[in-house]
Amino acid sequence: MSRGLRLHAPGVAAHVMSRGNGQQCIFTDSVDYERYLELLGRALARFGVDCHAFCLVWNHTHLLVTPWQFALPRMMQQLNSHYCQWFNHRHGRVGHVLQGRYRCKLIDDGSYFLNAVRYIALNPVAAQKVHHPADWPWSSYRAMIGLDSTRPYLRPERIWQMVDAADECEGIARVKALVECGGHPDELWGPLIVGSRAFARQLAPLVAPHCDNGDFTYADRFAARPALDAILAGAAAGVELEDRVYTAFVRYAYTLKEIGVTLQLHPSTAWTWVQRSKLRR
Repeated sequence: MSRGLRLHAPGVAAHVMSRGNGQQCIFTDSVDYERYLELLGRALARFGVDCHAFCLVWNHTHLLVTPWQFALPRMMQQLNSHYCQWFNHRHGRVGHVLQGRYRCKLIDDGSYFLNAVRYIALNPVAAQKVHHPADWPWSSYRAMIGLDSTRPYLRPERIWQMVDAADECEGIARVKALVECGGHPDELWGPLIVGSRAFARQLAPLVAPHCDNGDFTYADRFAARPALDAILAGAAAGVELEDRVYTAFVRYAYTLKEIGVTLQLHPSTAWTWVQRSKLRR
């Protein structure tokens, strides 16, 4: 079965989620929650990872973090492994606590980063466990808006920067307004790379070596590919357009159906163009 692609992108924020096996509870009381946060602090310090936001709910966790020197999978392997061992020992159980590998999305700066902050803070509200994000005690949001003392490993400075705050006081006010403005944040669990086309191009060299590796999911292997309309744009009818179609199909793995819809032609015609372009090479 294909798995998600893991990339080491120093300085790039990542939204990480770990889920309980079979959606079972992984936190039963305050002792469990506090133990996880303690282990999180240790892992962040050991691997030099910045944590901007977190939210722990009964059957999964959300982290918004930025790795630097060390790859994020090393930190997550230690954190999840240590917590699962401790959880099983405390509750007298055996077997898997978490459902496979954690999920990870690389997050662009600006509005993309702030949407992740909002998504994480509102997670307990979306699950209908509380009416207000500040009512959930196992989230960084309360500390972020000054209702709780902040944990020493929490790094909200990047958030203040994203909201163009002159100082922490202004940052708190702007984040509070952002999170509590109403409506739902954009869903984050789509592509590996969540951001602009420029951001995708920046990460393309990290993705490229894995494009032919079927061990990883199709969506992740081609997460940094250019948009189909950008590949085809400006091509003159005939040889040039056929060669562009070949590139879209062979190099970037767009389907004949996708190409046909974009160019308003039958997929079989797109296939003929691919074959003609191949013969010219």
